Amino acid sequence: TIKDVLTLTRDTAYVGINTTSPSNLLHLKGGKIEIEKSDSSKHLLIDENSIRTTTTNDLSIFTNGNSDQLVLDQGGNVGIGTNAPAQKLHVAGNINIQDGYNLRWNNAVQLNILGSSTSGLTYTGVEQHFRTYDGSSSYVETMTLATGNKVGIGTTSPDSMLEISTG
Repeated sequence: TIKDVLTLTRDTAYVGINTTSPSNLLHLKGGKIEIEKSDSSKHLLIDENSIRTTTTNDLSIFTNGNSDQLVLDQGGNVGIGTNAPAQKLHVAGNINIQDGYNLRWNNAVQLNILGSSTSGLTYTGVEQHFRTYDGSSSYVETMTLATGNKVGIGTTSPDSMLEISTG
């Protein structure tokens, strides 16, 4: 028995490989997609859950003829805006973290940098608050940089250039 391996639909111009009812412009069922350079030196493989190369080259994504905009190198480093990432995540450009989301260090709550929060370093538009973990379950206000060049240690609302409160 010969199995249908290529289907061309007349009404939608869909192409099916290994399927008789393609649901998209190109519908492949089963197996992998392999793109091979003409001299057989480089391969790109795509399957249902991965994209990989068969060479020691980095995997790069770019748009509109621009240079590498996203790079995954051989060591697992990801570069955004750079083609030579030096760390697990290397960003060449500004990073915007939406208010309410955390930038975490070592996936722990010891360091949070937020637009507004009750822990870590916060910025409210007029003040910066530094909080430290109290060792049990909460953060304690350690220092505040307030408007008017005021610094408060142990207080959240300093009245002078430097105010230190011990209680």
